[in-house]
Amino acid sequence: MAGWGRETLERLTAISKRYANLDPLERKAKPSLRPIVGTKLIREWQGIEHCVTVRSNDFEYLGRPYVSLSSVAREITGTKWNGWGLLRPQEYCPGTEMDDASTTSGAPRPIL
Repeated sequence: MAGWGRETLERLTAISKRYANLDPLERKAKPSLRPIVGTKLIREWQGIEHCVTVRSNDFEYLGRPYVSLSSVAREITGTKWNGWGLLRPQEYCPGTEMDDASTTSGAPRPIL
């Protein structure tokens, strides 16, 4: 490990100790893809802006709790949707080609 600084080596040692005590299934566990608590997912659907707040164990939409983003998406659209398909965080750069393409494709466009 020549060439690495003392701080880097200390961090690597701490990480390896933290994972050394876990069983193999826990070490392979994938990190949660859930947004940080308090994140607001804002999307426009059929001309109406919808805001969903991420909470620790559920999601809040119009003051009501929902167990999944799919249930929120069903409430918004009236049909079954993958919640991440409708509400997932996306990169959005106004005035770019992506902006122009997203407005003509009919796909939901993030509002920031």
